[in-house]
Amino acid sequence: MAELDAILWEQNRIFAAAGSATCADFSQRYPTQAHEPDTVLARVGDPASELRVLLTGTVRIFHETPDGRQTVVKLMRAPNVFGDIELLHELDFLENVAAVDSIRLALIPATDYQAFLDAHPTATKRHLEHMAAAFCVVARHERAMLSPLEERLANLLLSYAELFGQLNTCGDIVFSRPLSQPEMATSLGVSTRAIAQVLSSWHKTGLLAKKERKVALRDLAALRKLALPVRGSLRYEMGMSLDHLARGGGEREVASAELQLVSDEHPLCGQTFPICDELIVGSQVPSQLRLVGAAIEAQHCRIFRATTGGKFWVEDLQTAAGTWLRGKRVSRAVLRDGDEFQLGGTRLRFSER
Repeated sequence: MAELDAILWEQNRIFAAAGSATCADFSQRYPTQAHEPDTVLARVGDPASELRVLLTGTVRIFHETPDGRQTVVKLMRAPNVFGDIELLHELDFLENVAAVDSIRLALIPATDYQAFLDAHPTATKRHLEHMAAAFCVVARHERAMLSPLEERLANLLLSYAELFGQLNTCGDIVFSRPLSQPEMATSLGVSTRAIAQVLSSWHKTGLLAKKERKVALRDLAALRKLALPVRGSLRYEMGMSLDHLARGGGEREVASAELQLVSDEHPLCGQTFPICDELIVGSQVPSQLRLVGAAIEAQHCRIFRATTGGKFWVEDLQTAAGTWLRGKRVSRAVLRDGDEFQLGGTRLRFSER
């Protein structure tokens, strides 16, 4: 477990900037806590005396009225941190935070984290980049609040598809973490009846399907077109590309592919890692996805999106053990949805979103 925790700390860009030894030390000094879905992790007015480090899972940031109505302003996926703005300014929590799925969380006391930033300027720069990116997503969300319900609901469903989507036997996308109509209404601050009316219309036009009382996404292209003006206003992952915000609505999807670790013996087996335009895989910084395994080199391979055509490629970075795809050693090759490739004794599966 200690080795797994150290690896999870290294997935966070802020702590990775301080090196593997610091991440291993933090995994020992600040043990993780497991929380079940829907656990409230912080409420407005709670003291922000510790930095919350999200190691696995997803949380929702929301506001709540005195009568219990809620509006979700952000979905944050690990690796991430929260409570940092309040901590650095000695404020109480300004927002509510709850777990969406099962998560693992670590807490760093305020004085320890401030000392860490003072000692590691590169980590401070990474934290500044994180805060700026998170603010940009919030700024897009502020504009989205004035948008039609259909746009906001399409964006919510697509965000959940990116976080929890999986294909069923019919080729539709369903959510591994179910999203009910009341939850959709709560997330968007509207009535359940309003949500039901939109979903009913989408069922009739073929955008959605119902599978065992659950929503299944059928026509992703139509949903993306609907959501285009507000895309990027809800989901935030540390290190994600913000190109879609610069284009004022987004001509390209963010994190349109992902890798899943499928080696049973690896401590991170089953974990998924988003790919925006490029992802370097290796055992050490500056690789963005750091994996410990036999024959995995410091920078082992590169997954990247071609500038034309939009396809993803895998490129071996001149390693001794090589990168293997479909049983053959490759220097560079196009990846197809569902492809598995191997680095030393570690297998990863590529999936398009």
